Amino acid sequence: MKAYDRDGGVLRRMDLKNSLYYNGFMEGYLYRTGCYTCPYATEKRVADLTLGDFWGIGEETPYPNAAAELKKGLSLILVHTDKGQALLNACAPALVTTLRTPAEAVKKNHQLRHPTPDSPAARRFHNLYGKKGAAYAIAHCNEKKRRTLCLRQIIRQCPPLLALCRKIPKLRDKL
Repeated sequence: MKAYDRDGGVLRRMDLKNSLYYNGFMEGYLYRTGCYTCPYATEKRVADLTLGDFWGIGEETPYPNAAAELKKGLSLILVHTDKGQALLNACAPALVTTLRTPAEAVKKNHQLRHPTPDSPAARRFHNLYGKKGAAYAIAHCNEKKRRTLCLRQIIRQCPPLLALCRKIPKLRDKL
């Protein structure tokens, strides 16, 4: 993931594959406990707008450069009310927008249909968080992921091993 300034310069770069926080967030165990039963995680929203990531764009209806755009990150704006439409219209000069169907946006983003289900990893995180704090809980609520990330870091620090692993198709994309 990269954050850019207004001139296109990179402000910060983060390798998300190697982030325990990012992995925990994407796997849904770092959410607040109320998120697992959120009544607003449905297609019917009470807000004027919903902002999020647009996952799965281009899979049903072609989207130019979908793969390249997804690597940079594509945002989603769902308009629910006239007030939301007026706000989007007011911001439009500063945005690059493309009209897509809500069905396309909802298909790959389960949070727009239902809350993330509670899981053993989520319960473990919240238990450890209360006893040992956030950093410890993130590092210990998914031992398999932690071992994978540690192994990936070791491989990356050893150029001959990294070169060998990159020749193995099943490993190439996981490094």
